[in-house]
Amino acid sequence: MTGPRSKAPTSVAVTLAVLFAVNIFSVMDRTIFSITAPSIAAELDLSDSQIGALAGLLFSVFYAVCGIPIARLADKGNRGIVVSLSLLAWSAVTVLTGFAQSFLHLAFARIGVAVGEAGATPAAHSILAERFPLGRRAAALAIHSAGAPVGAFVGLAIGGFLASEFGWRWTFVILGAPGALLAAGAWLLLDESRRPRPAAASSHSLKSDLGELFGIPAYRWLLCGFAVGAFIISGLTQWLPSHFIRTFEASPREVGGAFGLAYGLGSATGMLVGGWLTFHLVKRTPRWTMWMASLSYLVAAPLGAMALMASEPQAAYISIGLMSAASTVAYGPVFALIQELAPVRLRSLASATALFCASFLGAGLGPLAVGMLSDALGGLDAERLRVSLLVLLSFSPIPALLYLLSARSMKIAV
Repeated sequence: MTGPRSKAPTSVAVTLAVLFAVNIFSVMDRTIFSITAPSIAAELDLSDSQIGALAGLLFSVFYAVCGIPIARLADKGNRGIVVSLSLLAWSAVTVLTGFAQSFLHLAFARIGVAVGEAGATPAAHSILAERFPLGRRAAALAIHSAGAPVGAFVGLAIGGFLASEFGWRWTFVILGAPGALLAAGAWLLLDESRRPRPAAASSHSLKSDLGELFGIPAYRWLLCGFAVGAFIISGLTQWLPSHFIRTFEASPREVGGAFGLAYGLGSATGMLVGGWLTFHLVKRTPRWTMWMASLSYLVAAPLGAMALMASEPQAAYISIGLMSAASTVAYGPVFALIQELAPVRLRSLASATALFCASFLGAGLGPLAVGMLSDALGGLDAERLRVSLLVLLSFSPIPALLYLLSARSMKIAV
């Protein structure tokens, strides 16, 4: 008679595929808001600052704060169940967003989506870091990260189509509901009920674990670069659809399809190419991960400026595709380096802490800062929004410098 299996039978390929799909749904449900924002603002009479707060600060603060305790739970327990329950929760709240009647309702909905999504990525990174050896880890995390631009494309393109055909409310309902089916599949395929628990995980306090992580200089500089980079990229991706709608007097359907394709294809290409390059370059030195991240912002910034200054939509979208590819080259490798710098028992926490910095300090403030600057300049005008986004791009040298400092402080075995 055969006894119970000691580990889940799911192959590494299936595990990666499931987590890739979860990441698609995560970013899709988050991105719907950016393409429906003009319609929401018009119906509920919201200002640019209020839209910026909903897109940035309110979402990101709760995403950041809740990520750390959920990551602690994942490090100590069943990471697969954490991922599946998180997906189920944010999918349900996405559906409920379609019934919002005020700014307050939308605020609670965005908070609910944020709390749900906070549990998925750190646990996914920890699972992939455990299942893939060091030489293949950057590529695996790059593939997982590529689910983000795919989700953004689906949210923007299909969301834009649905918003034009059925209105923004039905858009949230239609795109949010399928997440429940994927959650059920993730529960079955990612269950780790027989996973051996890390022996040391329960013997350390959160304070001591965070102290151990922040005691790594390369990790500290990496977090700073990650946060400032998120400030720039999140502000751009949230407000660029509105910029194109205002500048080219286009519909959400037109902008959602074109911008979604440019951003999604460019970002996915950048992430996959970055994973391939890192596989070869880190054999020389792991510092290549940070050097690539630094270079990516220096290349992406002028491409973003070209998109904002373009007088024709085709030129703007081509520039967006190139900018997206450049800015995401080091995305997967950076996540892989986070997993490598952190002790094994703290991998979910290390990822959650990085996302905390990127979300709370970066994504939370980026969209809000653009909205506030746009309102200060007059608001609801294409030129004022363009100026606000160009000001945001001027911060690009800062993450480039911070990533170089991370590379310099890395301890390389010789």
